Amino acid sequence: MFFVAMRHECFILTPDPRPLTPLKMIHFEKLRAGEKMHITSRLLAAAVCLVFLWTGSAQTVDLRPAKAAALVSRNIRPYAEAVESMGAVFAESPGRELKVFYLDRFPGKDRAALSGELTEGKFRLFISVGPEATRFVWTDEVSKSSAKLYSVVLDPEKVLGTAHTPCGISLNIPAQKQLEMIERGLPGVWRVGLLYDPRYNSDFFKEAAALASARGIKIIPLEVSSKKEIPGVLKDHWGDVDALWLIPDLTVISESIIKYVI
Repeated sequence: MFFVAMRHECFILTPDPRPLTPLKMIHFEKLRAGEKMHITSRLLAAAVCLVFLWTGSAQTVDLRPAKAAALVSRNIRPYAEAVESMGAVFAESPGRELKVFYLDRFPGKDRAALSGELTEGKFRLFISVGPEATRFVWTDEVSKSSAKLYSVVLDPEKVLGTAHTPCGISLNIPAQKQLEMIERGLPGVWRVGLLYDPRYNSDFFKEAAALASARGIKIIPLEVSSKKEIPGVLKDHWGDVDALWLIPDLTVISESIIKYVI
């Protein structure tokens, strides 16, 4: 039996009641938790409107369109959905323009070309989607004189450091809330394997382990430092866990890993 908990969707796999090998999964139930992403998009849309209203009130009347640049870490489904929601808001707002840039299309020295394009665009607002884009927006010289918003970022304080006081929408879901979801979705499961990279989620593991212990649940640490270690770690601990808990982790989480686990 597996539990896969992600910020965008949750999956529960339960075995068919007929006798089967322990790891063969027959019944598949998908529980939608995408509401979190939709809420994030709505909050971000409201924040965008407020930023434009605030910056516009401090200036003389300007008939030029209010332009915003969305910097996206890479073209994956959760980021694409956030950008799509933003685009819909801008499409309904006369005098507002949104231009999207995918950071992974500007590797290495090409980042200088991206900075030049952003300078020429004269954007009043920079919106970052994902941690890599957020780090770029907050460190690039081009955006220093413009308003900035981050979105779809887990633990923004770890991405940007304590020197910044950024404005945006975090994707943090408390460990307590996730454990409640596990208890409701998988009653009777007592050994939960947490797959994570200690560099990014050591604090989350410690918090989750303490909270789970009070509920009679044991969190088994499945530590990896690269994606290539994941198959071996899962194989070595397959018999030690009743369920597998995946959290957003820069090393672990990806659509290919989810498909591999399922």
